Amino acid sequence: MLKNKIKLSVILAVRNESNSITSCINSICQQQFNHTFEILLIDGLSEDGTIEVAELAFKNNNFTFFKILKNDLKHVANGLNVGIENAKGEFLCRVDGRFELSKNYFQSCYDCLTNKKCDVIGGKLISKSKNFTSIILANVLSSKYGVGWGNFRTMTKGSELIELDTVTGVFGRAIIFKEFLYDTYFVRSQDEELNFRFRKKGLKVCLNTSISITYEIRSSLKTIIFQYFQYGYW
Repeated sequence: MLKNKIKLSVILAVRNESNSITSCINSICQQQFNHTFEILLIDGLSEDGTIEVAELAFKNNNFTFFKILKNDLKHVANGLNVGIENAKGEFLCRVDGRFELSKNYFQSCYDCLTNKKCDVIGGKLISKSKNFTSIILANVLSSKYGVGWGNFRTMTKGSELIELDTVTGVFGRAIIFKEFLYDTYFVRSQDEELNFRFRKKGLKVCLNTSISITYEIRSSLKTIIFQYFQYGYW
């Protein structure tokens, strides 16, 4: 980080992510980004020590541009809005507590946005597993037969920008403050709904397959079924 003015605000809305939050924060703090960025961690009343683990991760990375906020309603969409309303950066990036970003993630997204190639930009999603069950689930979630064609989980080749929905999107703060906050009605699929509204207003939403987010999937079939039932419902 080379400049004092905050260029990017990272919005990290979490709840009970003590097992994965360290890896997530490490990947954010170690970004190869030529500008100053802040991290806003919005905690949904975690009960597993997430805040304490996160504070230790910030300390171990000698990272001081962070703020911890509270999300009393617990739902992710509300936490993201709390972060957006407290953000100081010119650009915003929404990150999940189970994500690990490739080291050039911020810089690549920033370059695309400042060069006016698109209005919203993000990377491909790669599933990571820890046990036999999650290995099988990771393969399913990385397959076109499991999640469909033209999906941010399966677009793996090339380095061109593709007009496609993305998670962990980076966008201008001015854009989202005009009329785009996350819809708190949605318990899941907040990104898809927001991308839909972006496109409806004529904004260009793109996926850059040269950058990636590694996602630690849930380790049991029961939890993944419940998660995807919620995705389908919402």
